[in-house]
Amino acid sequence: MLAPFFYNSLFRSVRNATLLNPIRRMAIVLRNYLAKLRLFNRNIRFFLISGFLSSLGMSFYGTLFNLYLKESKFSTEFVGQMLFFSTLGGLLFALPAGVISTRTNQKLFLIINSFLYVLSSALSVLFPIQNGILICVFIAGIASTFSGIVSAPLIMANTTDKERTYVFSLQFAVGLAGGAIGSSLSGFLSELLKGQGESLAYGYRLTILGGCAIAAVGLVPLVFLKIQPLKPEDKLTISIASIRSLNLRFSLKFLASRALIGLGAGLTIPFLNIYFRDVYHSKPSNIGIYWSLSNGAMLIGALLAPLLSDKLGKVKLIVSSQLLSILFMLGLASAPTESLALIPFLIRVSLMNMSTPIASAFALEMSPKKEQGIINAMLMLSWSLPWSLSTLLGGKLIQNYGFYASFISTSILYLLSSVLFYLFFRNVEQERKVERVAPLPTSLLQK
Repeated sequence: MLAPFFYNSLFRSVRNATLLNPIRRMAIVLRNYLAKLRLFNRNIRFFLISGFLSSLGMSFYGTLFNLYLKESKFSTEFVGQMLFFSTLGGLLFALPAGVISTRTNQKLFLIINSFLYVLSSALSVLFPIQNGILICVFIAGIASTFSGIVSAPLIMANTTDKERTYVFSLQFAVGLAGGAIGSSLSGFLSELLKGQGESLAYGYRLTILGGCAIAAVGLVPLVFLKIQPLKPEDKLTISIASIRSLNLRFSLKFLASRALIGLGAGLTIPFLNIYFRDVYHSKPSNIGIYWSLSNGAMLIGALLAPLLSDKLGKVKLIVSSQLLSILFMLGLASAPTESLALIPFLIRVSLMNMSTPIASAFALEMSPKKEQGIINAMLMLSWSLPWSLSTLLGGKLIQNYGFYASFISTSILYLLSSVLFYLFFRNVEQERKVERVAPLPTSLLQK
């Protein structure tokens, strides 16, 4: 008599476990996600709208400007100089921007630099003279860095612990979505706008200027931001006393682990398109599709990151996603065919970029308000400087020893960064929950 009841119960349990429970869990997850989005205040919503429009418009520039220069008969050597100057501006002014951002009107600071970024980008297309282009991209690099540095403290000031991780992740996702859409549209529009009897450079120019116009529209939502002026105690002053007051132990630990990631990434990531071309003989059209898919993979990772952060905690998510990405990095290095290489390629990019917004949120949560601008500047610098240096090393490493050597070197640096990050910060979140007195746990101050 009990057998039918037992089997019926077992059947219902299996059915619920395989069908109903996942559906219910997904519904709960979606409901919780939407609930977090409803916590976003007016400033955050306007800021995200502006970020999407800016990413959409400026992706036209990022996708086509190099091609525009080549079609305009500039040499490949000059394109390299242009890329260097665009990076140089950001590197030189990152730290000054961090200080200035804490001592000025953040809304005005953001609007002016966003406007300068769009304007200088447009001028580099309107007046294609070598020295003029180098000046324009140098200014654009500075303005872009200034805008990026003030963004994170603005998010911190307009969020609470409940939704902050979601805002950082959604900001990252919005940028990816805008960039993916813009990159896809830009090639099509440049062909469409070329017109009869005109050169392809003409189509590129019109498309880039159209993108700059879209980015300029993205400045409008920033006008509606309502930012409270910083209190005197929240402004960073430069003096011996203020330098001593900075928690350099925490900052150096965090920045060292992130610099190792930048160093490792620069050895391999910029050369992945060449890897697919040389190793798997991939067609340019296939490579373009793979990179579009990688944007989608990063977008999925960015949207999942806050949910996983709530479940695991920021430190465990950062470490586990980086460690898992190493396995897929090695899988990519040893994949025998192009189709098999695509799977670890997409999973790796999703896992590795999942930690980016979470790491930014973690670093700024652990920092006093007046130090957030300079900490964000140091975060950007700790990535871009090692990246730019390791790209030079990566090219020589691949040329002399092959791609496998670069993959192994990157994996070792990622592993070292993950281990150090876990050893440095494994107890921080728990202590912060218990103490909840200062933004930085006392255990870090003693180490």
